[in-house]
Amino acid sequence: LFNLRIEKESFKECMKDSFDFEKNNYGNTIIKLPLFFVMAVARFNDRGEKNSKSIDVAFEVNMSDYVQGAGEYVLIGMTLHLGQSYSSGHYTAYVKSLLTKSFEWFYCDDNLITRIGSDDDLKKRDYRFRVNNLFYVKKEWLDDYLEKKSRESSLEKLSYSLQRIAVNELFS
Repeated sequence: LFNLRIEKESFKECMKDSFDFEKNNYGNTIIKLPLFFVMAVARFNDRGEKNSKSIDVAFEVNMSDYVQGAGEYVLIGMTLHLGQSYSSGHYTAYVKSLLTKSFEWFYCDDNLITRIGSDDDLKKRDYRFRVNNLFYVKKEWLDDYLEKKSRESSLEKLSYSLQRIAVNELFS
């Protein structure tokens, strides 16, 4: 995911307490992934010193090699650490709003919230040296959420139109 190859067996061993597994003749198979997937980036060594290497952040992750069926995730947030060690520094975050139609990104720094824009706008920013945690949601859930919001929006428009027609009929 971050220019690293994760071997299937290593991944399964690391995640055995996080997922539902099915035992079969070929070993363990993940049968159900969680709705949210959080990836912690190992930024600090045992002495608390920070590794500030740049990483490539995947905006979409496909876990299908490790599970039965679809395992696609979409990035919806990330935390950043500004500072040299875990005992000092400042945390900020990028958050994708599910309330805006275009799913815009926002930068959160204490009580200051700044609109960033689209995925492409975020990709232009300098965050790769400070990423601490990545937050993903299942793409299937996000697609269902979008469809539901779209239906609700259509129903609201229809309801508003019917109300206007009714009011016009009453007063004409």
